[in-house]
Amino acid sequence: MQQMKAIEVDAQRLLGVLHDTVERFQRETGIAARFVTELEELDMPQRVCREILRIVQEGLVNVRKHSGARHVLVRLGSSLGKWNLTLETMGKGFPSRAVITMIRWMRREKGL
Repeated sequence: MQQMKAIEVDAQRLLGVLHDTVERFQRETGIAARFVTELEELDMPQRVCREILRIVQEGLVNVRKHSGARHVLVRLGSSLGKWNLTLETMGKGFPSRAVITMIRWMRREKGL
């Protein structure tokens, strides 16, 4: 993930960049991929936009390398004032304990 090209993205561009990232992933890997959101505009700091993009990029790398999945759905939404980002596949996944540990680490390291 550290070797990925840093993209400066703000709230006005994030939805388009996520859509393009998912489409490019599909073209390059042959894995069916779709980005879905009901959001029309975002109001979040640039650093949060950048982190969301990096999380999606890393998640897609993991799908390609480890999951064995043939489909991936990337969804960004908002509920009760909180952002929800999910990557769904029918591939192999992490044990739930590992996912909880990763989320706690991300929150602590990134201040999220």
